[in-house]
Amino acid sequence: LPHIIVSKASLNRLSMAEIAKEAKGLERPYRRSKKAATAVMIGGHNRRYKAGAEDFSRLGEALAVYAKTHQRHLYLVPSRRTPKSAYPILAEKLSCVSYDYWDGKGANPYPGILGVADDIIVTSDSVNMVSEACLTGKPVYVAELQKETGRIAAFHEMMQEQGHCRPLGASFTAPPAILDETKDIAAKVRRALGL
Repeated sequence: LPHIIVSKASLNRLSMAEIAKEAKGLERPYRRSKKAATAVMIGGHNRRYKAGAEDFSRLGEALAVYAKTHQRHLYLVPSRRTPKSAYPILAEKLSCVSYDYWDGKGANPYPGILGVADDIIVTSDSVNMVSEACLTGKPVYVAELQKETGRIAAFHEMMQEQGHCRPLGASFTAPPAILDETKDIAAKVRRALGL
């Protein structure tokens, strides 16, 4: 229908101006690492599955391999859905690499870390986190906690086909395609209203 505007990803409040502002205000230890840095956005339990010990163990192993292979410092930011039991599992797997883990205290460093990171890893359980990461134009890699199916699997396939992100372990053959759904949808609404 002509009066319906459909977004391919989720709309969000973030903008590059806000990300840049938050990056300047980051407190230690989240200021710029001497190493290249990777932001790691971690999800967890959702309506499709509960993320368990094996899932976070596999994630930790994959992150350690990425950090060692690409000489990265990791900034790990859990979400409200990340179980507290995830941290000791990840800490064990990441003992051989340098990283910081937000403990949930104080201001959320998430937007600022998107600004200082060289690339971003996002767990596959959240369409919103992937959408926000792809706003930056930086390489975004998606790590599965569990095998995704249905609509969210189709979302990831579409995002990868259109060059916005890649599965963790794959590489980009062209610069990542920036995704700014909020800006694009706002422009379509203005045009539809004749503004």
